[in-house]
Amino acid sequence: MASGDAAAAEREAHSLKGVAGNLSFVCLYDLAARVTDALRANDIDSARTSCLTCAKATSPCWKR
Repeated sequence: MASGDAAAAEREAHSLKGVAGNLSFVCLYDLAARVTDALRANDIDSARTSCLTCAKATSPCWKR
């Protein structure tokens, strides 16, 4: 989304949603679905908010 390419962002969010669903990561799936839905509706502000929520929710996974 930072580059302004909403179509690419939607594809990435959709891919993340699929991976999360396949791995039964329900919370991540729900967040990725929100991003995907917002981007499909061309609601960039909601998509950004959902992305931030997703990043905050997954940040403990990346800390070691």
